[in-house]
Amino acid sequence: MGTSLDQTAVARSKDTGSASNRAALLAAFAWAVFVVYGSLLPFDYVPQPFDLALEQFRHIPLLNIGIGDRADWMANLLLYVPLAFLCLAGLDRPVARIRHAIETILVVLGLCALATIIEFAQIFFPPRTVSLNDVIAEWLGVLIGAVIWLCWGARARTRGGRCATGGRGDAAARALGIAYAITYVGLALFPFDFLTPTEWAAKEPAQLGWWLAPRACVRSLQCGAQLAAEVLFAAPLGLAFALSRRVPRPSVSALVSLGLLIGAGIELAQLLLASGVSQGISVVAKTLGFVSGAVLAPHARSMLSTLRTWRHLNMSVVLLLLAYGAALALVLDLAHGEAIPWRQAIDRLTDMRLIPFYYYYYTSETRALTSLLVQAALYLPPGIFIGLVLLSRGGIKGAMLAGAASGMVAIAAQVVRLLH
Repeated sequence: MGTSLDQTAVARSKDTGSASNRAALLAAFAWAVFVVYGSLLPFDYVPQPFDLALEQFRHIPLLNIGIGDRADWMANLLLYVPLAFLCLAGLDRPVARIRHAIETILVVLGLCALATIIEFAQIFFPPRTVSLNDVIAEWLGVLIGAVIWLCWGARARTRGGRCATGGRGDAAARALGIAYAITYVGLALFPFDFLTPTEWAAKEPAQLGWWLAPRACVRSLQCGAQLAAEVLFAAPLGLAFALSRRVPRPSVSALVSLGLLIGAGIELAQLLLASGVSQGISVVAKTLGFVSGAVLAPHARSMLSTLRTWRHLNMSVVLLLLAYGAALALVLDLAHGEAIPWRQAIDRLTDMRLIPFYYYYYTSETRALTSLLVQAALYLPPGIFIGLVLLSRGGIKGAMLAGAASGMVAIAAQVVRLLH
């Protein structure tokens, strides 16, 4: 009896491991497609003889990276960190150490070769800059991703497995909290364009403020939306911190102190970035979000159960959707301006390049990421509202319907803007 149970457990463990491997390889493939796509934007292909392109690639320069180019260099490095991590996660299995080392080396060499091929392909797309700096950044990204997997991959797989199989609540919360904290800090410091001591003196005063930085708060609506976003994004940190603790929840004063430490640390780190904006009110907003999330954590499960059985949920969602529609119209500034004839709208549409992320190539990495996050946040509420209505059902169909709701609202908003 005991032997059969052990065999069943081993078989279940193997099935779970193979499933996680397939998921990691699928994610690695999707990320590789994204890397190729982003590396060849805006797809202005110009044919030229292969021999000439090869000779040009043999003499690509090593550029002197300034403040403006440092963000692009870091973006190239960061693109390949998750790719190497996911590839090694997908190929990880119990084998001999020598074989495991050989497979790791082959993956690293293969990804470095992929980065080199992509860099060579950019020669046929003249808007792209081909330099030895980019190759070095991409190879470093591959090495960093491999080192992260070798050092912390087993722990990440274990915690990810607990989340996927519905393990203990504190373990799952701790794993999700760590993942969210890494993402949160990474987004806060992106694009990692750190200044040297000699460059820091040239940082614009408009990016700094004891309370409000002039560059951060140009308009009151924009400033309020930014502070509200800082509160919301910091709340999951406090929520995960409180749920992952095995000891009783700390006092409010301790939570405030920890929130201030996190907020001040991020704002001080922003001082070291060329694109960073540091202001005191952001420390307060992050602290408020962290403390709010931690205070609400003990009531999270009961609130979810109450929502599932609340009879006025559907009516409340309808009212929230109406309020959201009004807020969206205000943010998109539809109250100012006039409708245009549909023929003129068609002309505008034909002048647009409908290639995804096309216009992001012509702006900075910081503005591109900010625009991406803002657009995602604008159209996230409809999915959340539909998810609330389908809370008792759940499942993949509910998630797909919630995503479709956000997508439909986004398309409708863009059509209205086209005609406006």
